[in-house]
Amino acid sequence: MNEEGRSRIPSAYLVSLIGLSIALTSGCGRTAPEGPSEVYSSFQDAIESGDYERLESTLARESLDRLERWNAWTLIGKEDGLEKLSGFDRYLILLSRMLHDDLAKDLWRALDHERRNQSRNYVINTLNLEPVSFLLSDLRLGEINSSGGVAGGPLYRGKGKFPAHARLIKEEGIWKVDVVAILYDLFETEFARVSGNDFRNRNRVDEMMKILYGERFSRRLYVSPLERDE
Repeated sequence: MNEEGRSRIPSAYLVSLIGLSIALTSGCGRTAPEGPSEVYSSFQDAIESGDYERLESTLARESLDRLERWNAWTLIGKEDGLEKLSGFDRYLILLSRMLHDDLAKDLWRALDHERRNQSRNYVINTLNLEPVSFLLSDLRLGEINSSGGVAGGPLYRGKGKFPAHARLIKEEGIWKVDVVAILYDLFETEFARVSGNDFRNRNRVDEMMKILYGERFSRRLYVSPLERDE
């Protein structure tokens, strides 16, 4: 979780996505691999190539639903509401705002228009798929074990072990990546490493982000992008 996983999607590319139809949503025209290892490989390949349509197609339904909630908070969440969320939710929302901090207000308005007029939209999910790419790039999966409808295994980056484990679940006979579980595992590990083991004080998320991202993080990120001064 560091600067080497910098944003992979330039603002101009995000702008070009605004007109895409809802037909680009999860799994469109694709055949899912059968095994959990193959599905995770497809997930990781999509991250490395920046193919967010393919990435979305590998995700579990609950993860997609969580992404949608994060997107709404990213766009319109206010400071008093954000501070009442769990540290994990607040971290992902603030991270998304940080990664897209250079977007113009008219683009934020366009994204909010898409959010309000579509029940599910690939363009909107892209807002929080970039943090997934930012945090989980350049990984490889170790030996995977499965039991019933759940599979998992260690993750590695370079020669070292990554501080989170892969988790996949089977939905209607198809393996899907539980990316929220992976991100939560990473958050808990990094929170303990950076901020100590005082899990009772989730307000220390700000301190964690300052340590990890330096000047890129500021309290300005608590202000909805739709309400910021130009």
